[in-house]
Amino acid sequence: MIQTYTVKAWTKSPNSVAELTNFNDTFTKVAKPALSGIYTIGGSNPDFNTFTDAIDAMKSGGILDSVLFKVRNGTYSEHLEIPSIIGANTPNSICFESENKDSSLVILSYLTSYSFYEVIHIDGASNVSFKHITIKSLNTSSPSRAVTIDNGASQIQFSNNKFESSNISSTSTYYDALVYLDYQETKLSFTNNHF
Repeated sequence: MIQTYTVKAWTKSPNSVAELTNFNDTFTKVAKPALSGIYTIGGSNPDFNTFTDAIDAMKSGGILDSVLFKVRNGTYSEHLEIPSIIGANTPNSICFESENKDSSLVILSYLTSYSFYEVIHIDGASNVSFKHITIKSLNTSSPSRAVTIDNGASQIQFSNNKFESSNISSTSTYYDALVYLDYQETKLSFTNNHF
């Protein structure tokens, strides 16, 4: 597991006088170090239990170099929000990949709703890739998306994944799609995926 650090600061004598109301004079922040290298998600004794734990660590500390998350076999019931991550730029990338490189062995699924339309929301992030993973929306009615990519996300790659949705009868064009792209995205790559 990645170690966290707690930083705590407080005032001692603001304006050179004793602090009389000290209930609001302390700031506490839990911080994680920037990530670099290879980490595991799930399975026995992982670096991170879930995708969300790994994303939270990057949101807190950023990345120093390229990061590869090897995802162990299993079904992960999660909604992922991936914002812009500090340090994720050319050439530093973030990759989530099935440890066995078999999309049938790593399933990322979520019961989408009007709160979260999709399983994965790439919200302005750069240099993010998913490889050899099944991404499945479990919703049988609108809204239902596997992936939403928006807010200027760039250099996003999906390769050798399987995209699934239980909602195959909807006529909605906005809420329902396996992959929904906003018009501002650049340098997107979809290679050898199954829809």
